[in-house]
Amino acid sequence: MSQIGPLVATYWQKGQAAAVEGEKALAQNLDRLEATARTLEADSGRLMDMETAPFRNDKEATANLRGKMKEWLVQNTIRADPMVRDALGTSFKRRRVDAPAGAKGTR
Repeated sequence: MSQIGPLVATYWQKGQAAAVEGEKALAQNLDRLEATARTLEADSGRLMDMETAPFRNDKEATANLRGKMKEWLVQNTIRADPMVRDALGTSFKRRRVDAPAGAKGTR
């Protein structure tokens, strides 16, 4: 939000809102935001094309790469979820209540 905020913020003149100028400025900033989003989309597309170039002519490798990337994205999204992290932490805490720090195995 700190990066997008300045693009959509309305301008104020000496503490009073200039409604017409504010609307005009907001429209201009929204246009700038849209152009920035389009540019980022194009850049990310070019980057993906460049990174997957070695696999372009090999259909099997492309399918394998796509599957691995999809799996990684799903797993990474799940692991990053705060609720999942909290549940895992709670589960680990319950399992190893009496174990000393650094203990391995069940002995």
